[in-house]
Amino acid sequence: MIHVSEKVKQNADFLLFSDVILPCRSQLGNIPKQWTDTWLTSLGIERLERKTNDIYAHLKRFNNSWDDTFYVLLARNFGFGLNSDEFERLALSLPYSYIRKHSDNLFQVEALLFGQAGMLEENLENDDYYFELQREYQFLKKKFMLKPLEDVHFKKLRTRPQGFPQVRIAELAAVIQQSDRLFSAILEKEDPLQLRMFFQINASEYWQTHYSFGKPSKKISKSLGDNSLDAILINSVVPLLFAYGKQNNIEKYTDRAIPILEALKPEKNSIVREFRSAGIDMENAFDTQAAIQLYREYCQKRKCLFCRFGHRILSNGFHYFSDSSMLNL
Repeated sequence: MIHVSEKVKQNADFLLFSDVILPCRSQLGNIPKQWTDTWLTSLGIERLERKTNDIYAHLKRFNNSWDDTFYVLLARNFGFGLNSDEFERLALSLPYSYIRKHSDNLFQVEALLFGQAGMLEENLENDDYYFELQREYQFLKKKFMLKPLEDVHFKKLRTRPQGFPQVRIAELAAVIQQSDRLFSAILEKEDPLQLRMFFQINASEYWQTHYSFGKPSKKISKSLGDNSLDAILINSVVPLLFAYGKQNNIEKYTDRAIPILEALKPEKNSIVREFRSAGIDMENAFDTQAAIQLYREYCQKRKCLFCRFGHRILSNGFHYFSDSSMLNL
């Protein structure tokens, strides 16, 4: 029988059953950087592997079509968290093959997306653009026997006008209309700067003076900002490159994925802030993706005994109960 000291038992219980977000936070800053870097590297790869499995599920749904898979994944990520589920539903209701048939006409792509989103059902008599979209969608709806989404609620709560769902759909339309082979266009761009430029495209002219239908505003360019561009690269482009390289045993694509993350600035979110405050240094988006993986797959699930940080802390014999204030971190 393996003997476990009472001190180790107490520390393990604190890690596993504490109510605090990061029960180990008071000790993370004491872990050598070499250990931290090694674990973050493993976690970053682990997160890409997890996303790869999600992508393979989409591939199965779409009969191994990378274009269709990328289209749905890209649409979901244009929801930027707040409307991700709604944007994914929109893409699933509108096959990419229908968009490809009209990829030479941005207005028709807009009509398809706005119509399917249920955003063309009002009566805006003084908005010619809106009226023309309605008319175009009715034609395309009959052509493809489409049924607009029902019971979908695109959210604006605490969102800046630049992030309104109408603006995001207009930006998505501009991006996917650039090429009738969406994923192939991404594969061809080896330079991260070229990838950014592909997504940094202005929405159509109407949206330069509107944030929503029927309400003119001051003229402002509507294209993805730096943070949004980074999010698209992190959550859409990099996982697809990695998954495509793995499935087809083409190392140049898997090898291209990680340097893109390493070239991007670290993300800003509550998880990243929590680890930073605990003393974990994150230099780029690969590190912050690793931190997200750590939090969601280990910290939240209290798999501390499977975490290298938790294992090292327990092995070094730190005593969480030497100071009662630690219980209220």
